[in-house]
Amino acid sequence: MHTIADKLAQDIPNVKRVVISETHHMPNMEKPEEFNSVVLGFLAKLL
Repeated sequence: MHTIADKLAQDIPNVKRVVISETHHMPNMEKPEEFNSVVLGFLAKLL
């Protein structure tokens, strides 16, 4: 089901894969609070 994502997670160094359950192609619109939390957590680590 997530074959390409699995391959990318395996091949990219220092990757963190996040799965937002019960979403399809638009997790930012289907579960915006969870999506925003993940993105903001990622961005906070860059500062």
